[in-house]
Amino acid sequence: MKESIWYKAHIVNAETLIPEVKSKVLYVDLLSQEGILVKRNRHYIEEGMCSGNFYLPDTLNAGYYEVRAYTAWMLNFGRITSPLLIENFLYKDGSILSDFKNVEKRTSEVPSIFSRVLPVYNAIENEEYPTKQMRTRPRINRSSPKEEKQRIKVGFYPEGGHLIEEIDNRIAFELRDKEEKIIAPKYILIETNNYKVLDTLQVVHNGRGTFNINHLHWEIGLKNCHLTISDQNQIYEYPLPTPEKAGVALQADINENQINIQILSKNITSPLFITLQQGGKPVHYQSLGIKDRFQLCFNTDSLQQGVHQLTVFDRAGHIFADRLFFVRKQETVSITLHDHAIKDNHQPYHPEKYSFKIQDRNGKSLPETSFSVAVRDNDMEDLHYSQGNILTNLLLSSEIRGFIQSPEYYFESQDLHHRKALDLLMMIQGWRRYDWQTMAGVKTFKPHYPIEQKLQVKGTVYKRRSSSGELKKWNKEVFVRCQICYPDGYTYDAVQQTKNGDFSFDVVQIYGKHTMFIQAYKNKDKIRKELDYHKRGDSFFYDHYVCKDRVFSPLPKQYNYYETHEKELSTFSFLEQSIDQVTIKDRGKIKIDFTKPDFCYDFIEAIDYINDFGYEFNRSTFTIPLYITELVSPLKGILSGTTHICSGNGEDIEQYYPDSHLSSSDKIRRRDILSFKRLKTICGYFDIRDRSRLIGKTEAHSGKWDFYINYTQRSKKEYLPDMVGDRCYFYGYAPPVQFYSPDYSMQLPDKPDHRRTLYWNPDIKTDKNGNASIQFYNNATCKKMIISAEGITKDGQPFYLNTAK
Repeated sequence: MKESIWYKAHIVNAETLIPEVKSKVLYVDLLSQEGILVKRNRHYIEEGMCSGNFYLPDTLNAGYYEVRAYTAWMLNFGRITSPLLIENFLYKDGSILSDFKNVEKRTSEVPSIFSRVLPVYNAIENEEYPTKQMRTRPRINRSSPKEEKQRIKVGFYPEGGHLIEEIDNRIAFELRDKEEKIIAPKYILIETNNYKVLDTLQVVHNGRGTFNINHLHWEIGLKNCHLTISDQNQIYEYPLPTPEKAGVALQADINENQINIQILSKNITSPLFITLQQGGKPVHYQSLGIKDRFQLCFNTDSLQQGVHQLTVFDRAGHIFADRLFFVRKQETVSITLHDHAIKDNHQPYHPEKYSFKIQDRNGKSLPETSFSVAVRDNDMEDLHYSQGNILTNLLLSSEIRGFIQSPEYYFESQDLHHRKALDLLMMIQGWRRYDWQTMAGVKTFKPHYPIEQKLQVKGTVYKRRSSSGELKKWNKEVFVRCQICYPDGYTYDAVQQTKNGDFSFDVVQIYGKHTMFIQAYKNKDKIRKELDYHKRGDSFFYDHYVCKDRVFSPLPKQYNYYETHEKELSTFSFLEQSIDQVTIKDRGKIKIDFTKPDFCYDFIEAIDYINDFGYEFNRSTFTIPLYITELVSPLKGILSGTTHICSGNGEDIEQYYPDSHLSSSDKIRRRDILSFKRLKTICGYFDIRDRSRLIGKTEAHSGKWDFYINYTQRSKKEYLPDMVGDRCYFYGYAPPVQFYSPDYSMQLPDKPDHRRTLYWNPDIKTDKNGNASIQFYNNATCKKMIISAEGITKDGQPFYLNTAK
């Protein structure tokens, strides 16, 4: 806490990696461990780049936070819907949430976006550096626990996706324990049910390996064979996959210079075709006819570096086999570092100077090339399993679903072992970033979001419905007025007529958060009259409903075990950390912190989001918390306890719901305290702890996960106008923030400097000779520095450097 997360983003063409994209708005989200959106930054994309930061105030809970980055257009690809969430959110009441596409747009996972999980520690107390403490709140498990019959989980992945009867093929396997940790068993065997050993298997990397199914297995019968694992003096047996009687087997032999493909089919009567795609674009197309066996070869020189998708299909678009493979090539651009100081001689508060040079593979210098540099204190460095770099982010992580442990490993070398490990990673993938049937024209491409090239306020005006009616667009002559109040006194004020109920205002490039009023009217001549809203209160009921079309944050992901644990090194101040606690060396366990809420929203922001999500009917201070529990989608269906609604702001905190015990005078007082014009924030606690001492002892704790909502009020001087239904916020681009870099040339600090990040610059450019240099001052204790530099050339060649000095 009390630190910042600094970042730089490169937005490139998926096929060429050239930083020329049509999208001009980047969204960067910060999510808490419960999947709650804590902060969102918007950035203007210029020359395929932008940068920013998240400041972490001490009001946040410690824990593991996820940083995600994406454009609106990226959210159209690789979406994964959750049938359970669709079922929970899909209403049959005629509202916006009665439309499947609207619900799917609001509740989908999008694995292709950038994602990184980072530990956030409590603010340092009593100058206890470099100790790291993580006092967390009680956590709700975001996934339903599954009962595993055996300690070891085995996944089988036939090459090409299908195992065809009596056709030799290769099967990849992956071994994990119940926590998804990698295991290293004593031995792995393929045996008959009479325990005759047919094959001894070896793990290649990260619990993964392969075995072949050949004529011997078919003679015995796969149902008469099993996989045997010996681990920790226990024997585990697993049946082999069941083969299909008809289909296509696809086999790929990945070499350094070529890709050899063999396609074997059985009982297929229709002609087959094959396509090769990369970055969502076709690279090769060929007709296979109805042959039972077909071979082809691709020279890697003719292919781009990155993930390729090979698909076998028929004329109807039915996929018979599908496989990913990776083409690895040597980097064409390099960045080198020159240290101006004496080696390993970092003195406290002394100046540090480093020079960089960027060249192509022929030694030619690259002038005017932009890159970013970060210098961190090694003693305070977190050793994650997700270090990665620009190469792994652009070429690997964005094309694969799920967490990749130590992705940089796959780019360390191009020897046989590394190539096998990378190909195994490709073989176990089931998700595809680009839907093949959509790209082939079998399915119609219907994007949820257009390409954003500027800031806009857009949405739809609906005719207000009754509780049992159906929501419909207001297609008659309707005018919409949008007002954005800037701090300098200027007000953006525009009126336009809707087209088929829709409206769209183009807003100038502005920074920060600004109050916005938006309202629809039947008649343009009545606008000034309708703006006189001083007589309206919380109970005012409009005859229309304005729903803004915002970019909804994708569904939060489930954390992998290795995203919430660090490598165990004795040089660190703690040995292991987990979600609910941190084990500190020689200090024991850190207690859980119950004092901070799980979330705290500006009240206007909360009702505005609820409005745009689709809850337009029956909004009140008692229904809003119920809607919020649904919008915190990972928790939906898990909160089995009671919802408590409270209020307090320096006064006695009282409980207001359920209200069967309240007298008439209490209800009148409650109505005043919880009126919209008074409410400032809405904070939520998901607890298994009894908070009756905070809210009065009128109701016993259920003993389950109870949900406590606490409203805080504005002072009387802060009261808003009575009508806030059309009051919301407009979010411009995130204001630029300068990284703090102290100058100790004249005076040393009064207190010891323990900065973890010593230097950060997201936009350094080389001179005409391809050189650039940086200079900064050391902190009080750093003896070893981690220096990272990354960038991408204008023609799409990424480069990176990560070294210790």
